[in-house]
Amino acid sequence: MGNYADLKNHLAASPKTWLVTGVAGFIGSNLLETLLTLDQRVVGLDDFSTGKRRNLEDVRQLCGPARWLKFRLIEGTIGDLETCRLACRDVDYVLHHAAVASVARSLKDPISTNESNVNGFVNMLVAARDAGVRRFVYATSSSAYGDDPAHLKTECTVGRPLSPYAVTKYADELYASVFAQCYGFEQSVFATSMFLDRARTRRGLRRSHSKVDRSTDKPRIDFFEWERRYQPRLHFCPGRGPGEFARRHGC
Repeated sequence: MGNYADLKNHLAASPKTWLVTGVAGFIGSNLLETLLTLDQRVVGLDDFSTGKRRNLEDVRQLCGPARWLKFRLIEGTIGDLETCRLACRDVDYVLHHAAVASVARSLKDPISTNESNVNGFVNMLVAARDAGVRRFVYATSSSAYGDDPAHLKTECTVGRPLSPYAVTKYADELYASVFAQCYGFEQSVFATSMFLDRARTRRGLRRSHSKVDRSTDKPRIDFFEWERRYQPRLHFCPGRGPGEFARRHGC
């Protein structure tokens, strides 16, 4: 694909099936809106432990009834491998955003954080691999860089993790890299927290690159456009970790 407009035209002409985990969260619901707007088929997985049903209702109203019919919700947890297998069935691409995304919660309850962010992550990798998914895309966190003092983060320099949450996100990167190397499994990673607030609702985005719907004052962001514009700012060290596999290509 030469540019973002070409990619959108390609997707519209050849719809794919996408799985969005954490679909009722802020990032997940924005991805859902973007995909439905592009007339894609979407499977959503969420246990609503932190995601909000009102986020899905917002998307339903924005996209309209015809496009909403292309969305199928599975209410379940990534902690259950069979649920992950069900969600990955007949899916082309996985956009994995289900996680306990809180340093404070990880300090209070590291066991639950590990179960979701590491065990659940591996469940999703296994289910996606076995289902023949084309690509597995997931969000990491700048917390994985730990106490490295450099302002410009690179994968070549990783400090000591400062929270259980940071450990889980770093472990996810290692697992994804191993799956890519051992199984020829195509995956991509981007660090949303370098640019986005970890908002809990669709009203929570406050960075300057957000788009606001003035009729509702709700922040809006097209995550495919965000990736096109901001992904080049991430600096990866070839041959180390998932950065080697994180070059972004058209679908």
